[in-house]
Amino acid sequence: MKSRKKLYTLSLLLCFCGTLLSQNTADSLFQLLQNADNDTARMVLKRQLGSWYGASDPPKALVYYKEALALARKTAKKVSEAKILNALGGLSYYNGNYKAALEYAIAGEKLMEELKDKDGLANSYNGISLIYSKNNQYKEALRYLKKALVLRVELNDTASIGQSYNNLGGYFEDTENYDSSLYYYNLSLKYLKLSGDKLGEGRLLNNIGLINAKRGNYLLAEKHYRLSLA
Repeated sequence: MKSRKKLYTLSLLLCFCGTLLSQNTADSLFQLLQNADNDTARMVLKRQLGSWYGASDPPKALVYYKEALALARKTAKKVSEAKILNALGGLSYYNGNYKAALEYAIAGEKLMEELKDKDGLANSYNGISLIYSKNNQYKEALRYLKKALVLRVELNDTASIGQSYNNLGGYFEDTENYDSSLYYYNLSLKYLKLSGDKLGEGRLLNNIGLINAKRGNYLLAEKHYRLSLA
């Protein structure tokens, strides 16, 4: 798997699953959970424990996420419910259960639509696209990437627009349509420069170098690799 694809996959899984926690934080969460006196607090803590166990013990993470989901539904916390569904989608994807991943992600998408949360919905669209790509359903994958881009443009979020263009560039790279890939990577580079995202800019320059190398434009490839390194 190419480095670009790894970065793309990681970014989407983080959107699904949330942040990782230190062991000290996890120990604190257990203590807080034992003393929690209401369902909302227990829901939040179980969701965080699901995030903690996501990489080290997926079955245990699944238990915590499902318990958190039940509590979110019991307390009518729909925003939390949507985020937990996305986390379950990411966990299922990470463990190769793409059918379950898609079911959870689509359920999360429907809730985000109900809540009119455009940012959360765009993240859901990107995650669903990743699952479709993994199942070689490229037409559906592209459709969801475009839907995410439309929302990012509506939100006028320069950095997120740049990320959406990068995702489209990656899609066309994976399907070996290098002209379209280069077009979207260059658009992404423009927006990431505007947003001041130096790390993203470096990654995009590397992506552009890779496409030029695949097309046999080795001087251009080297130029972009050196710019990326700088």
